[in-house]
Amino acid sequence: MPCWSMKHQPTSIERASPEPTCSTPGANDSPGAAMEPNPKRILVVDDDALVRRMVATILKRAGNFVQTAEDGESAWEALRTGTYSLLVTDCNMPRVSGLVLVDRIRSANFALPIIMISGASEGSRAFPDAWSQVDVHLSKPFELTALLTAVTRLLAGHPITPGGRSMD
Repeated sequence: MPCWSMKHQPTSIERASPEPTCSTPGANDSPGAAMEPNPKRILVVDDDALVRRMVATILKRAGNFVQTAEDGESAWEALRTGTYSLLVTDCNMPRVSGLVLVDRIRSANFALPIIMISGASEGSRAFPDAWSQVDVHLSKPFELTALLTAVTRLLAGHPITPGGRSMD
């Protein structure tokens, strides 16, 4: 049975600069979306456009505002200029990997819950400090319900399951 936990309290990154616009068309107008009065802002980062769109669509339909980025460098810029409640990032990407992005976020003392998505071959040997700073790890392929459960619990500030953080 998968086991995972929350390490950091989920809070938004506070910034005075204007919020970026959503890079995915129709972010707030998905048909049948049950929008909350104040939707949570989630940044989804993946170099695979299909995965990025799929994750963004699922999270939008769950009532969240979603912005996307294709790599860690673009995500870092969005995080520095916007306010987010959660980051969902791939691990292995060109330019700046998800692990380097996590390291930057924690080094800058951003208190932001992070869900890391990685392939089975991407182990925790590289950047062990960054892996320890990830709130939830989902291994590819992952169930969409596992993603939605992790997002819901992290945004609500609830610990998931004591003891671990991996959802395999």
